[in-house]
Amino acid sequence: MISYQKENDLLLKSYLMRGLSGANNSIPSIELILSPECDQACTYCYMHRYGHQLYPSSVFENGESILRNTEIFLDFLIENEYQGRLSLFSGEIFSQEIGFQVLDLVHQKMIECPTLFQYVDIPTNYSFILDDEKTRRVEDIVEKFIDTSKRVYLSISDDGKFMECNRPYKSKNQSRGDEYYEKLMAFARKYNYSFHAMVHHNNIEEWPDNWDWFIEMLGDHGEKFKLNMLEVRNDGWTEESIAHYINFLKHMIDKKMEYFDYDAKRYVDNLVNGPEDITALILRNANKRYDDAISCSIQKSIAVRMADLTVVPCHRLMYPEFIAGRFILDENQEKIIDIEGEFVTQYLSIKSLPAAFQLKCYSCPIKSFCTKGCLGSNYETNKEVFMPVESVCKLYQSKFKFLYEYYDELGILDALIKNKGDTYRDYLINAYLDLGEVGCECQ
Repeated sequence: MISYQKENDLLLKSYLMRGLSGANNSIPSIELILSPECDQACTYCYMHRYGHQLYPSSVFENGESILRNTEIFLDFLIENEYQGRLSLFSGEIFSQEIGFQVLDLVHQKMIECPTLFQYVDIPTNYSFILDDEKTRRVEDIVEKFIDTSKRVYLSISDDGKFMECNRPYKSKNQSRGDEYYEKLMAFARKYNYSFHAMVHHNNIEEWPDNWDWFIEMLGDHGEKFKLNMLEVRNDGWTEESIAHYINFLKHMIDKKMEYFDYDAKRYVDNLVNGPEDITALILRNANKRYDDAISCSIQKSIAVRMADLTVVPCHRLMYPEFIAGRFILDENQEKIIDIEGEFVTQYLSIKSLPAAFQLKCYSCPIKSFCTKGCLGSNYETNKEVFMPVESVCKLYQSKFKFLYEYYDELGILDALIKNKGDTYRDYLINAYLDLGEVGCECQ
């Protein structure tokens, strides 16, 4: 009789190999998690708060093992003819030499095997802008990819000038100023990179001014340079902070309506065809049907921690109790020869769970319009990965209620319904009526 361990091994191997080959009808992205090291101490960052559990020092020993394992894993992908997308996650990739070394290695492998990756995506806090020599090194890497018809995308993880209190540097010798932001904007324009700003409940009352600053710096209400915003789905949203958040939404809508000469149709056309916008979620979520899949990349990626080649659900669920398994090397530590399973059934549950089947979500009226919580945040708050954070539920219900009512007041709701059709209208109206009284009034 086959052993339980062997069943686990075969199950994880089947899932991963089918994914790499595209046999599951889509090719997942590959997420390589490099190291926990970062030069910032962001107030809301999971790695800053829980890094000792997510990436223990006993695992992260030195850059040599990361670089060696990365090369071994890339060779494994080439051998198995993987043709997808690569994401590199770290604390801050350019604050450590291993980040530059891994990117050089990735570029080398992409030259050797042109079909390996469609492109490379890297979130970075852009602290390298403070150092001219380091900026030159980063530009050299970007240009090297461009010269060989490849693409490396450096997402700008910066929340803006008025939110610096949420993203302090660990070193007192580092600080941002006007020169930093001028260089940052110039870099973004040169390579057409966009911002990924996090909207946290701390200092939320300053976000209207922060948004105005972004628009002034970017120009054209973000139409040329994308400003992607996402709420931090950690616990801690209070009635007061949600009220300030609603005021922020109202501020953005008022400014954008003014920009579009109070023409609701032009406003909606921008929501549909323009860049991602935090006020568009009432539209985009219904369009994407978030009751079918979790909104982040967790169900569309294969995440591997490079220091020990462990397979995890995502970079925020690297806790020991969520490790799905690991890639096994030969006796010379030079080649992947097998896959060993650990908590495989839990891993597959996370990978296949319809988002609306999370606890609380199934019976929630706005489940088709809500991005829903982060599974890592759920676990950190409730010690249950499928149990949403109550304050985050309150945030999104309040957001939906406000957007529905304010869009109705401004005539935007009718334009949305005309754009999306009867099915959208029915979902929208029924969700609002079923929601009932919830949320915070705008101050």
